[in-house]
Amino acid sequence: MWKPLVESWQDTRGNADDIEILVDGNEQTASDLNPSDVHELRVSGTGPRTEYTVGGTDIVYSTATNEAADRVGIDRIEGIVRSQDDTYLFQGEVTSFRVADGSVSDIDVFIDGQQQSLDTLNPSQSEVRTLTVDDPWQTYDLAGDYQAPVVIANPPSYNGDQPCHVRLRNVSSQSFDARTEEWLYMNDVHYDETVGSLAMETGKHELDDGRSASAGRTTVDTDWQSVSFEQPFETTPIVLCQTETEQGWHPIVTRVSNVSPDGFDVRIQEEEAHGTHYTEALGYIALEPGTGTLDGKAFEAGHTTLDHAWDRLSFDREYSNPAFLAGIQSFAGYNTCNLRRWNLSKTGVEVMVEEERSSDEKQTHVNERVAYLVLEERLESFGGEIDGKPHESDWAL
Repeated sequence: MWKPLVESWQDTRGNADDIEILVDGNEQTASDLNPSDVHELRVSGTGPRTEYTVGGTDIVYSTATNEAADRVGIDRIEGIVRSQDDTYLFQGEVTSFRVADGSVSDIDVFIDGQQQSLDTLNPSQSEVRTLTVDDPWQTYDLAGDYQAPVVIANPPSYNGDQPCHVRLRNVSSQSFDARTEEWLYMNDVHYDETVGSLAMETGKHELDDGRSASAGRTTVDTDWQSVSFEQPFETTPIVLCQTETEQGWHPIVTRVSNVSPDGFDVRIQEEEAHGTHYTEALGYIALEPGTGTLDGKAFEAGHTTLDHAWDRLSFDREYSNPAFLAGIQSFAGYNTCNLRRWNLSKTGVEVMVEEERSSDEKQTHVNERVAYLVLEERLESFGGEIDGKPHESDWAL
């Protein structure tokens, strides 16, 4: 049989010394009614409507501040806050706090009156960053606490119109190296380019809306090989791949085909004037298509079809600071190629398939299936375009 219970007592105005509290005729103290293992969680709205989820290790109690839309389970909260506070009492620990819809900048979170860092409450398993890369190797630090992260950084912008791509090496738990790499028939001196990057801890991840992502690594050479996901996806994911070693110094790009919910095929390509290549380590990130949030960062993932001509890709929403990643998912054309992008803005980007010219001057390419990923990067808002127009041609044949 259910029995009424005084779960907690709190003075909201005035002084606790000015009143007496009795339960069944027995005088009570605030510590009696609020034992040390009961804590207060307060979610304070500072802006537009924000949806959030909270995970805990023990019992959660709702309070009079909660609305009908706030759902409280034994060890989970699904709440909505605007310009007011939601308050909960809980035992145990808060194990996660995720923004399901909205922005982390529009809420403050307090436990027992102390403001909390969302990074502390929910250590991120991924991070997004736009890099500026040049032809010399540069080291980029990772901000998260990783064991064995995978890093993807592709495609580069189009400040220099010589065919190029981004090469990675020395991927570790704390940093990685990156540079722009031109082909052997060129002088390997290139303008600065910008490129979106995504780092993710290896393993399977549940996104904030319940969908899945997976990061892993394998080894690859110039022969096709099949890669199986740790767990199959419910739908065909997008797959972004990149080599992360420099066992062979010849320039290379990655090609992917036959993507399915169970896995994909992958190989590397040198320029057409050359052939085989040493075995390299390769990292991949697979993500179910659609829109949602990844560690609190808004994203969209999808597929399109592209060839050698610039084509405008419009985003499903407007981003303050978009980071753009993409990769070819088919092998319709055997010529060595990669993607380039420019005119990245809050609402879209132009992308094309770029061949290299080691065997001939032809750069036309058939339609390829392309996967793309747009993520919100947590920076100050910018105005206008991220990418400028490309420089005049400076080929060095």
